[in-house]
Amino acid sequence: SNLATVASAAAYATLGALIVRRAGNAMGWIMLAGGAALAFLGLANIYAVLGVATFPGSLPAAKPVGALAQCSFAVVAFIIAFLFLLFPTGALPSRRWLPVAAAGVLLTILTTAGIAVQPGPVTLIAPGGVSVIFPNPLAVEQLSPVLIGTNTGFSVALAGFLAAALVSLAVRYRAGGPLPQHQIKWLALTAVGFASCLLIALLASVAGQAWLTTVANTGTELL
Repeated sequence: SNLATVASAAAYATLGALIVRRAGNAMGWIMLAGGAALAFLGLANIYAVLGVATFPGSLPAAKPVGALAQCSFAVVAFIIAFLFLLFPTGALPSRRWLPVAAAGVLLTILTTAGIAVQPGPVTLIAPGGVSVIFPNPLAVEQLSPVLIGTNTGFSVALAGFLAAALVSLAVRYRAGGPLPQHQIKWLALTAVGFASCLLIALLASVAGQAWLTTVANTGTELL
């Protein structure tokens, strides 16, 4: 999974830089942000696993870094959803979609912050499909009833925003010419794969199937 994260980060950053240089399209900046978020996710996960499990106590603040690695997955997922919302022009279909974009930004902030401080275990993927689990060192006990920081809350928030992004693609498809329609067909196929892998990863995580979570997360990152 971490190898897939490295490959995905490099691909997003390379394509993003190419788009920014040649077209100045906002899609390029979003892909650069996605590459940076993926790089942080992979490096922070490796750092925490080394400091907590492989060589316990050898690295400073390994558990807090692991907690940040866990919540950074929400950032990656919402960035990808924003790619669907703005594809292919880098702009919203119309000004009527501004509330949707604003809601996406708000959900990204609230979900990431909620996961970061939610009481409960931090679960990191380690080699061999085995999870490294420890209590969240950033947890705020008073926030235990808050839904936004749970797997269920994250799933609902992301699913709602991703559904709105896919509706925007349908709007663009109906209003676009042959080239945009062809581009959107390919992206729609990717969206189905991404959503399927994400759903499998979340269900496998709830069921405690670490190996399946690893496989599904790898597919999500590669898509």
